[in-house]
Amino acid sequence: MERVVFFEAPSRPEARRLLRELLVALWEVSPDSIEYYNLDGENDLIANSMGGEETGDLRLFECGVACGQAMYTGGVGHPLMLLDRSLDRVMTAYLSLPHRGEAGLRKYLGKID
Repeated sequence: MERVVFFEAPSRPEARRLLRELLVALWEVSPDSIEYYNLDGENDLIANSMGGEETGDLRLFECGVACGQAMYTGGVGHPLMLLDRSLDRVMTAYLSLPHRGEAGLRKYLGKID
């Protein structure tokens, strides 16, 4: 199973440790079964986004580009939000996404094949 996970950690080394601990406890699986990639902080997600400042926190959910537009996560399964301080802000942004996944983007643009 692949899942986008948002969580808070004070540093990248701490994030590596904490992510594994959180998912092992939540899913009741072996630590060796947890694999992750693209462990990016909020500033990295914003800096590497396609959207400009006007898109605000929507930039946290960019996962690719299709039809020249930003594509947002959530097309297959919702992200897991293990947040404390920023839960309301991030959840508000997620719920306001104009579309999710490539199929959602195509529908949003009226480009249904």
